[in-house]
Amino acid sequence: MKVGVEKTHALVRRAESDDVPTLIAAKWTANFAKIHTDRFAMQARDDAFYLLALVDDAIAGHLLLKWDGPDGDMLRRQIAPCAEIEDLRVVEALRSRGIGSAMIGEAARLTAARGQPRLGLAVGLDNDCAHALYARLGFVRVDIPDFDVRWPCHTPTGELAWGSERCTYMIKHVGKDRP
Repeated sequence: MKVGVEKTHALVRRAESDDVPTLIAAKWTANFAKIHTDRFAMQARDDAFYLLALVDDAIAGHLLLKWDGPDGDMLRRQIAPCAEIEDLRVVEALRSRGIGSAMIGEAARLTAARGQPRLGLAVGLDNDCAHALYARLGFVRVDIPDFDVRWPCHTPTGELAWGSERCTYMIKHVGKDRP
């Protein structure tokens, strides 16, 4: 957390079907309706857990916790099996107030409760704040080559586009096999 910034209490809970329209309408999220409906469907199949952080009854953050780990054969061949955090987001005005840490803490708890010993995530090489947060929470960089992550998004004019980011991978041990 940044010095001098007050911690904000957030209720971290599972996303429910009633939350999907709010997530779709929120400008700070992926701005791509299908992402949220797909994530909710993954949760319904027990392939993932869609976590939300609420501040004053408003959604202030989200993350997708995928039980089967990262997408893509390249990553799966290079890292030990793990659950994976995907798309951790917090409303910009509420960042550095403990909301992301609370969601990650709940994701780690859920992962361990499910019997999975490791929790991983991709993080952009240029995202120094995220690297610092993840290191503070016990994540360590995996010794694999950097890679690109791509995702669908909409431009400000509503056109479909692709975002991308050069990333590294980090893992936290949450189960009984902690080193």
